[in-house]
Amino acid sequence: ARYSVKQYMGVEFSFDYLNNSKTHFNAFVPESLVLKKFMHDSTVYNTTAQAFVQTVKNAGGVVSYNHPFGAGRYVLGTTQFQDSLTNATALYMLGVNGFGCDLVEVGYLQRGDCDLEHHLLLWDKLTANSLFLYGTAVGDRHGGNWFTVDNNLSTWVQSEDSTSENLIKNMKKGRIFFGDNFKYNGNINMRVANAEMGDRSILQGTLAAPLDVIVKNPLQGSVFKY
Repeated sequence: ARYSVKQYMGVEFSFDYLNNSKTHFNAFVPESLVLKKFMHDSTVYNTTAQAFVQTVKNAGGVVSYNHPFGAGRYVLGTTQFQDSLTNATALYMLGVNGFGCDLVEVGYLQRGDCDLEHHLLLWDKLTANSLFLYGTAVGDRHGGNWFTVDNNLSTWVQSEDSTSENLIKNMKKGRIFFGDNFKYNGNINMRVANAEMGDRSILQGTLAAPLDVIVKNPLQGSVFKY
């Protein structure tokens, strides 16, 4: 099989008046979209963050809630501080329902004073309280070389092809996974009963179904968390 590989970048918007200047969104819209003026019109996204998110969705796009702990790098807080910040951030995001975003960046080795474990803990807290956002990982290099020791993580989208339309369609469905560029170059999928990765399913009563994890081309030393 031949695979098409493509780097797909969105446009980041910073809402400086929200959450102590920590609220940044990434908008991904189809390349076939003719009218993209709203992406550069401050009157659209300076009203409310929710209105901006809805505008992107109305255009057929998806929105990522970027680095939820903030954009700071390199310095990690104490475990106690990270625990406290995780709880505060979870409460904030739950209070605004994630502003209606589809994705959240949780794949950071260290960002905003927090390590990877606390990013994943935040994701767990949101999910446990019924705020279902698909998790992503980025190097946040804004087009630069992402193979650096601070955050060498990426997200892969499983898609029919690399057109932005199909990438967005599968991002909406949660057909995505993330990992360390240095350690992994393969393919992972998960299935519970008839629900594949990205789907949601409710098992009634005592009915149980196994979790099938399908991994292709795993490299020695790779670690998968689910």
